[in-house]
Amino acid sequence: MTIQVTKEPINLREKLNELDYDKVPFQKMPAGSVVQAVQGLNTTQIAWSDGSQQTAVTMDITVQAGSLVEVNFTAMIANTAVTAATWSNMGFIYLYQNGGIIREYEHDGDITSNTSYRVFNAAGSHLTGALTAGTYTFSIGFDPYAAQAWVLNRGRSSNIILKEILQ
Repeated sequence: MTIQVTKEPINLREKLNELDYDKVPFQKMPAGSVVQAVQGLNTTQIAWSDGSQQTAVTMDITVQAGSLVEVNFTAMIANTAVTAATWSNMGFIYLYQNGGIIREYEHDGDITSNTSYRVFNAAGSHLTGALTAGTYTFSIGFDPYAAQAWVLNRGRSSNIILKEILQ
């Protein structure tokens, strides 16, 4: 008994084109790949003197389950009441994730090259642990040591860059 099988011809070029991606699918990216990057920028100058904490910049990112987030930031802070290099000219910089502190940086006020103001160009970075899927808010806060005349974003903006990284 003879069995005859017929099969449609395969267009090999068409099949290869189906495998060629303009973008690599999320599931095919190797660990360590940057999936997305977002940037927050704050150009609004904020001046205060009551010693309260202020937010320099805030940004949201929505991530896949298991991803890490690399945070890089720069905050421009000025103490406009400096008359001498003293401990009270310093402040604390906090990195927040969803409202909770995840890093604390201290910027000293002991050195000054100007007798009328002190400019802090504070920068930092942080890598989170693996996150669950969802939207996360990261922000940079500045808390002065003493109630003096402070200015955020004086002449320069504060920024935050968030990168989702596959684990």
